Amino acid sequence: MIPRYSRPEMTRIWQAENQLRIWFEIERLAAEAMGRLGLVPKSTATAMTRAAKKSMARIVDAERIAAIERETRHDVIAFLTNLAEVVGPPARFVHQGLTSSDVLDTALAVQLTQATDLLLADLDRLLAALRRRALEHKMTVCVGRTHGMAGLREMVQVKYVSRDTSRRPLVWWFPYGDAFRRLMVIQARAFHARSLLRRLLAQAAILRFGRFWKRANLPGVLLNLDKLF
Repeated sequence: MIPRYSRPEMTRIWQAENQLRIWFEIERLAAEAMGRLGLVPKSTATAMTRAAKKSMARIVDAERIAAIERETRHDVIAFLTNLAEVVGPPARFVHQGLTSSDVLDTALAVQLTQATDLLLADLDRLLAALRRRALEHKMTVCVGRTHGMAGLREMVQVKYVSRDTSRRPLVWWFPYGDAFRRLMVIQARAFHARSLLRRLLAQAAILRFGRFWKRANLPGVLLNLDKLF
């Protein structure tokens, strides 16, 4: 991973040491399960657990494993060779019945799960911050933009915190819904229409948006349209 674009937590997930730890855990759990089935001695998993408690640093020694791989030209064989050096004779039953893909694919799935959990936690914090800012600035006036050019001024409230059918808050800056788009057009007409009649009709139309009455303080909007646009 590129250091300047990576956080320490995410970098640790994809480092060789974490990958090797996962490889070891997969092999240990497989040996434990096969021991219960009588396919390998139960002492195999016991010896692996004992070795991990005493010498986990040696088991996940990336430099040593890389040196072995330069000779074997196979990453999993290099890992198992190093593991045998640490565990001793019981390691002869490790990896029995497995293929390299069983270890590699499972380890990748574990790493992806770890990374996803990290991203989901970050998204929870991001959505909480967006909701907080949305409520904080729900009546803040900001400059609207169209293709990068300043347009009509608008209220931040147009991007709002809504609720779905389950009545749970949708904590996001909502895009312009059709109802909001029509309301903005009517508000513009209420002040900028060429004829007085059209301005009055537009002001009357605003009153039909009952669900925005309390939220947008429409009487205040009508009285200050010249300041909003």
